[in-house]
This record gives sequence, C-alpha cells and structure tokens, in this order.
Amino acid sequence: MQSQRTIAKKIGSKAQSAMEYLMTYGWAILIIAVVLAALFELGVFNGSNLAPQACIAQAGFVCKSLVYTANGIGITFGQTTGREYFDSFMFMAADGEPLNSMGVPQNFTANDLSKALFIGNLLPGQTVGADFNASKFAYGQIPANAPIGTPFAGYVWLGYCLSPCSAPTAYSKVATITAKEAGTNSASFGGYFGGGSGSSSPPPAPPPARQFSFTVSVSPTSNTIAAGQSTNALVTITTPISNNANVVTLSDTAPPTITKAFSPLSCTPDPTCNSILSINTTASAQPGSYQITVTGTNALTGATSNAVYTLTVTSPYVQITLNPGSTISGTFQQEITFNPSSYSSYESGDLGNIRFYSSLTNGVPSGPLASWLEGCPETACSNQSSSQAIFWVKLPNGETQTAPGNTIYMVFEPLSTEFDVPIAGEAPQLSPRYAQYDNGANVFNVYTDFSGSSVPSGWTYSANGGGESINNGLTLTGNGGSIFFYYATRLSPAGLMADAYFYTGTAQYDGHDELLGWNTQTPSGCCSGWWGWVDGVTSGLHQWVEFPTISNGNTNQVSGSSYSYPITVTLSWQSQTDLNGYYNYGNQLTSSNDIPNIGPSYLCLFISSGGSVTFYWIRTRAYPPNGSMPGASLNFV
Repeated sequence: MQSQRTIAKKIGSKAQSAMEYLMTYGWAILIIAVVLAALFELGVFNGSNLAPQACIAQAGFVCKSLVYTANGIGITFGQTTGREYFDSFMFMAADGEPLNSMGVPQNFTANDLSKALFIGNLLPGQTVGADFNASKFAYGQIPANAPIGTPFAGYVWLGYCLSPCSAPTAYSKVATITAKEAGTNSASFGGYFGGGSGSSSPPPAPPPARQFSFTVSVSPTSNTIAAGQSTNALVTITTPISNNANVVTLSDTAPPTITKAFSPLSCTPDPTCNSILSINTTASAQPGSYQITVTGTNALTGATSNAVYTLTVTSPYVQITLNPGSTISGTFQQEITFNPSSYSSYESGDLGNIRFYSSLTNGVPSGPLASWLEGCPETACSNQSSSQAIFWVKLPNGETQTAPGNTIYMVFEPLSTEFDVPIAGEAPQLSPRYAQYDNGANVFNVYTDFSGSSVPSGWTYSANGGGESINNGLTLTGNGGSIFFYYATRLSPAGLMADAYFYTGTAQYDGHDELLGWNTQTPSGCCSGWWGWVDGVTSGLHQWVEFPTISNGNTNQVSGSSYSYPITVTLSWQSQTDLNGYYNYGNQLTSSNDIPNIGPSYLCLFISSGGSVTFYWIRTRAYPPNGSMPGASLNFV
C-alpha cells in the first residue's frame, strides 16, 4: 500500500509540474502563433514581396536608379559595350509575356512601337533616363495609380541596329527588373521621355546620321499669282541614309480660299523622294502674302520637319494696250469698252470692284488712275446680264507717258469692294442713290451731274419765257420761250469734246430746239453767235445734228436710231472743216462744212418753243488724235 501511495504521489507531482510548465509557456506560444498568423495574412511570407528592389543589367549594360511609383517605372540606362547602337528603342515586358518566333515579346516588334521609347543612337558610355508610364507599358500590366505594394517582375529589352537602318533588326534582353510599388506617387522619374507628368531634361541630340533624321524643302520657296489662278511647287524629302524604308506623310496649313493637294501624299526617301504641291486660289481670295507650312511626318516615330512656302495673291487683272496712232500729250480721257460676261467670276454685281492702274510690278499694281463707269446698254450695269460696259480712264500724263508701251491695267479687286470715290466711280443714275458714287469731276475737264436742287458751281442761266428746275437732274422747259443754261467760263472748242446725257421728253423739232452747242457770245438771246449744236427729236427714235454755216444754215438729218432714251450725245469741233456728232455705244455721226474758225466759246444747253429736256450729266474731255478714240486691246492675265 505504501508503494502505491508513493507511486501516486510521484505521478501527481509530475502532473503538477506539467501544468505549471503549460501555464508558464502556453501564453508565449499562443502569442507567437497569433503573430505568425498576422504576418502570413499581411503577405510577409509571399515570395514576391520578399523580392529585392533591383534592376540587374546584362554584361556591358547599366541599369540603376530604379523607381516604381504610382506613375510607372523609371530607370537610368546605359551601355559600355564599346559599340554604337543605331536607331534604338527600349521597351519593358513582364515576365511571362508571350514571345514570337524570334523569341521577342510579340507586342514590341517593329510592327508596333507605339509603346516603346525611342532612344536614337546609343553611344558607348552614354546613359539615358527612361520612363515607362502606364501608356508606355505592356498593355496595361502597370496600371495607372497602381496600389502600394503592386509587384512587377520583368525585363528591359533593347531593339537596335549595328548600322543605320529603317527599323530595328536585332533585339536583346538587357536587364531584369524586380520591383514593387513604393507609394511615392512621384510625378517624374528624372528621365527624358515623358514619364508621369514631365521630364527633367531634353533628350540627347542624335548624331547627324540617325536614320529618322530627314528634311523637307520646297522649290521654289515663293510665287506670286492672281486670285483665281493656280501654281505648283516641288516638295523634296531628303535623308542622309540610303535604303531607307521610312514613310514620310505630308500635310500643310493655308487659308480656306487656297486649296492644296500633294501628289503623292506620302513617299519613302531613298535618300530622296518628291511630291508635287498643287495650289489653287478662288476668285474671292483676298490679295496678300500667305505662308503655307509644309510638314513631313515620319509615320513610324512621329518626328517632323517643316518648310515654308510663301504665296503672294494679287488681284486678277487685264492688260490693256492702247493704240493712239499719234502722240497725245497732257490730260486725256481714254474710253475702255468690254463685255462684262468675259470676266463675270471676277466682277462684283455692279462692276464696282474694277480699278485701273498705270503699272504693275510682280503682280502688284501701282499708280491708280481715276475711272468713271458711264453705263451699259441695259438699264443697269451687271456682271451677269450686261453685254457691254463703258469706262472712262483719266490718263494724267497722256497715253504716250504710260509705261511700258502704252499699257495700263484693269484690276479686279475683291468681290466685296465697292466704288471708292474719288478714284473709282460711276454715272449718277447708276448708283443706288443718285450720284452716290459719282466721281466724274475727278475724271473730266468740266463736269456736273446736277445733283441736289441748286445751280452747280461755275454754271448760270438766262431765261426768256422758258424755265429751269434742278432736282437730281436739270430740266429745261420751253413754254413758248427759250432758256439758256451755260458754263460761265469760255472754253476752246478746238481741243474739247462735249457730251451730254439727256432725255428729250416732249420736245418737238422746229429748227430751234438746240440741245447742246458752243456760243461765242453770252447766250442771252436765241441763236446769237451759235456755232454748231445737237438738235432735238420728234418721236424718240430720230435724232438730228444741226451744222450751221454762214451762208444758209445747212441742216443734216440722221434718222433710224433704235436707242431708247435717255441717250448720250457728243458734239466736237476740232477745225474749220471738222464737226462730229457721236452717239453712245460706238455709233458716230459726222459731217464737214465750210465753217469759220472760232475762238473761246461758252458751252451751252438751250431749248426754245414747247416741250422739255432733262439733262443728267454734261462733261468735256480731250479731243482724241485725228478725231478717233485710240483702240484698246484687252488681254486677261
């Protein structure tokens, strides 16, 4: 019994010791187990998280300063192999990226370099900074704003040539990267290629012989054409490398009224290639100097080269050669007649954009000449419906003084241009408001359009039973008596022609309805001192030109005219035996009589007996050589 008690006592003592041991060390074991579980949960025992932050380069290459942030991965890369790597690219591929038959990551061959970084020629001993952000990575394997701790294991690849080439011909795995996102969210890695939001310094200048260097040139570099005309220029793309397979695409900038086209649009320099730049302008193109920037873009790298072509657009013009037949000196008014439909696309609707110049240099006109649009056979002048237009151009120094070779220029200004009195104008009845654009006083020697309601300066009148009124035109009424309206300064009929634009109303010819004439005396009475006049009409279809002589007052009658009223009539007196009457639009009435030589006379408008006559304008101009207006040959340029 004693031995059993002894045994039981010993057993109880050991159990007590065990419990005491468990009580002493159990809590420590439990704490250790909890810590291990927590570490496991945090991924401490994950092999990728235990990987070092490293970029291990192959022999002859350098990879350092590895940074992995929320923006991507940046490294400093270089080589010390002693050779030059031409036209090289760098790209990064994750471990496990599929390879093509050449053993190169299939996403980064020459077929798709959009996510690679172009390095250029990498020289021995040279280092560059390379930033691989989310857009320059293996199709999103580095996501933008990657969470802290995101791991990456992969390789840095280099595509290159050992001599200048058109695309990489060799690929090498040059470094191994093991990294995890550090959470610094840096905006820049200190590289050169746009990692994050920017880079710290520009890329190194490539050697002159790099494959992607090319230049664009244009020949000629400038040209001058008139609006509506076309021209061509030769575009040449040049690279210092032969057998270049790079494609360069052309583009340009220019205003919308200038259209351009390249033929071809792209080409491959080997070492040069050409394209024709066709330039076309519309008639509405504003005159001026335009710079057209021709840009060549490398289809592989996006590199560009520019050349500037300067296009000077002038107003289209017509060269007018005058044929005087004899010398003319002093101020002369030249008649220019043409069909507006010949130039309708260059003319504004009312022909108000037509100007005349004495000279033209490189398409740019100079020496503006005052001009006046007399009218067209139709009611109003139009660039679409008029068959003929009559302009008068003032040649201040005479025809023989215009250079070169009796040449002047009719220029079509932009279509939006209107008459700009005093240089360019038109007869008073043609304007939207009477005499709005009338500049006749700046073109002719003596001129009035009877605008307003007052007697124009330099004119006076004498009435004997007749009457006059002025209201945007001068109306003389016979009323059984007579009225004279005359220019109060004596003029020399021998060197002038007098023209009047009038409507006869109801005037009847009775041998004394003189409308326009010269008078050697103050016209205070009927026919006193008259020499030559244009007489009235009977029905609106017949006009008379009366040529008095000392002996018998001989009268010539011309009938059969079909012109509607009002009309323009001309009276000229150059010598004793020459008195000519001209109707508008090229119909001329002439006669010779033995009449005396007369001296300075008054230019007079006159009516007697019944009826009325309304004058819209009257003018005097220089007598043409030999009594005939010089011809004008028009040549559109």
